[in-house]
Amino acid sequence: AVFADLGARRASLEKETREIRDRLVRNAAERASVEAEEARLKQQAGTEALEGIRMEAEAARDALAEAEEASALAEADHAAARRAMEDLRPALSEAQSRFSRLDAEARTLAKLLHATDHRFPPVADLLQVAKGYETALGAALGDDLDLPVDAAASARWAGAAADPADPPLPAGAEPLSRFVSGVPALARRLAQVGIVAREAGAGLARHLATGQRLVSPEGDLWRWDGVTAAADAPTAAARRLAERNRLADIEAEAAVAEAHLEEVRSTLAGRESALRRAAEAETAAREARRTAQRSAETSRMTLEAAERRAAQHLARLSALAEAR
Repeated sequence: AVFADLGARRASLEKETREIRDRLVRNAAERASVEAEEARLKQQAGTEALEGIRMEAEAARDALAEAEEASALAEADHAAARRAMEDLRPALSEAQSRFSRLDAEARTLAKLLHATDHRFPPVADLLQVAKGYETALGAALGDDLDLPVDAAASARWAGAAADPADPPLPAGAEPLSRFVSGVPALARRLAQVGIVAREAGAGLARHLATGQRLVSPEGDLWRWDGVTAAADAPTAAARRLAERNRLADIEAEAAVAEAHLEEVRSTLAGRESALRRAAEAETAAREARRTAQRSAETSRMTLEAAERRAAQHLARLSALAEAR
């Protein structure tokens, strides 16, 4: 019975020994597996790779901040360029209005002055008269200003050579020829017409020689033969001369106004070009900002994923260490 009990006990111990040996084998295999996985995880990129990803994410955030600043500056430049162009529009409108007004007035005067088709232009159209003396000239020559100088005309100014024996004008009278030029045929006639002040005309008229006459700038006339005429409405010839002078002044003003208009247009064109460049720069800056935003968002998501993987990596290593 004792031998039988010992045999049973031995069999039980042998079975337990086999079970323990099997468990040791399994534990060794599991340990080897754990150590192999632990070694593999330790070889994988860890905190160093995560730090690189963090640096990339930080760089992406910095790039986004720079892109946002550049976009804000581009928007401000665009707005400034637009304001600069809009500020110039009133000046352009004023310059256009001034030139249009002067040009229209010049065209109207030119049309009036050339309304009559003269086969032989009147001498009035050939004279250069100092401003303020148009009425005096009209009073002095009257309808004679409508005569031409063309040799083919039946009635004309043929001219007369100056004679040293021609009498001088009364003292205090200036010859009208000093203020009128352009037609030599009128030189002798104009030299015998004196310009005097209105209040001095009557007194000086008594000293006129044959053929001489005095006129005031206002249009009063005193002739050698006693004919006098007070200034009334200016003659048609005087009005025509005044209109010719006015036309010359308007044409000069219109030329200046046109040059100013072209200058304003050129400035506006430059500002429009600057506005287009500013708009293009703003569009490019906005696109760069959107690109930087997408890059920053992608970097943020990549960092978060890397941090999750790093946390999982560390957690797995801790679990493997405990399992080992």
